[in-house]
Amino acid sequence: MHHCSLKEPHILSAWMCYGCLTMAPGVTTNPYLTLLTLAESNKVLPYHTLMVELDVTNVRQLEDFLINACMYAGIVRGKLDQLKRCFEVPFAAGRYLRPGQLGDMLHAFSNW
Repeated sequence: MHHCSLKEPHILSAWMCYGCLTMAPGVTTNPYLTLLTLAESNKVLPYHTLMVELDVTNVRQLEDFLINACMYAGIVRGKLDQLKRCFEVPFAAGRYLRPGQLGDMLHAFSNW
């Protein structure tokens, strides 16, 4: 079982790219990148959406993942709202650009 330290930026980049944190056997997608992808377009993520996209079976498992694996590592900052059953995300770590996103980023920078 291999675990990486996320204390240094180059380790975080490698981890996000290659998913070196241990995932459950049989998991074919990286749940951390899935969360970042959802958070880049939505600042309020319903628990139901997260549970479906992350293939999580209960709220406790979801909240443990968000707190222990994501917020403590600094990948996202947010607030769990148990009454509204959502995760409010004011910050999510950047990730590599996907094809077609460069133009949007350049436009945003030029408007800034």
